Amino acid sequence: MIDFSPYWRPVGYAEAIVVADGLLYHHAEPELIDSVLPGRDGLQMLVRALIFRLATSAVFEVPNKTIPEEELARFARVTRLVKGRIHADQRFDT
Repeated sequence: MIDFSPYWRPVGYAEAIVVADGLLYHHAEPELIDSVLPGRDGLQMLVRALIFRLATSAVFEVPNKTIPEEELARFARVTRLVKGRIHADQRFDT
């Protein structure tokens, strides 16, 4: 074991990390969100997963702590996608 992080996270968070990686780096279809992370809780986990991935990109992958434009464009694309899902979900709150 190289790293031990004694911290509990919901199962949905681990699934959200996989979905975020698929959307960011593996050209996964947007329908993956609905099939793996349904509902508001799933979207919340996905938002948290995207924040985690963006933060770790800045800290660990970039020598000068500046995220490349290509990476930022990926995050912007997926963020717009998630934002659209959140807004669509809120329309049914009445």
